[in-house]
Parts: sequence; C-alpha cells; structure tokens
Amino acid sequence: MKTPTRKLGFVAAAFAIAATFPSTVQAGDCVVDGNTYYQTIDGFGFSSAWCGTLSSAKNAALYDTLGFSLLRIRIDQNNSWSDETNNSSAAHSRGLKVLGCP
Repeated sequence: MKTPTRKLGFVAAAFAIAATFPSTVQAGDCVVDGNTYYQTIDGFGFSSAWCGTLSSAKNAALYDTLGFSLLRIRIDQNNSWSDETNNSSAAHSRGLKVLGCP
C-alpha cells in the first residue's frame, strides 16, 4: 500500500509546484537594427585537432569551397606536432589565420 500513497504524494507535490508558475505568457518586443553593431565577426573556422594531416582535397574543400578563414590547431603536450604543423602550413599558405591551444 505504500506505493500508491507515494505516487499520490508525488502527483500532489507536482501540482502544487506547477500552481506556483504563472499561467500566462506575454509576448516581448524584438527590434533588429542592421545599422547597430555590437560585435564584429572576424571569420569562420574549425579545429583540425585529432584529424591527422588533411589531404590537399580536404584543404581545398574546407578553405576554397566552404570558405573557412580560421584554423584552430591543437598543441600537443608531448611535442607530437607533425600533423598540426602540416595543417597550419597549408592553411597559412591560403591566407588563413591559425590559432593554437593546448
């Protein structure tokens, strides 16, 4: 008999909590002003961490076709940088900004 009583108590508590929330929602105003700037987007990019060395075809697709302009590389704590060195060189040769982080 404890189970039905426990369920009934839970349902009653849920209704009591729900009753404290407002029952109506009011619409807000949203104004978009294309002449006001709050932030400047400097580019779009991706991270090549744990991807290995990107092929020429993948580099062309990412930079030329998709238009990415930023590359974030992983700086390995064990000095295993060959893949990221290759990826950053390919990106830099196409004029991308390269950012590194551990």
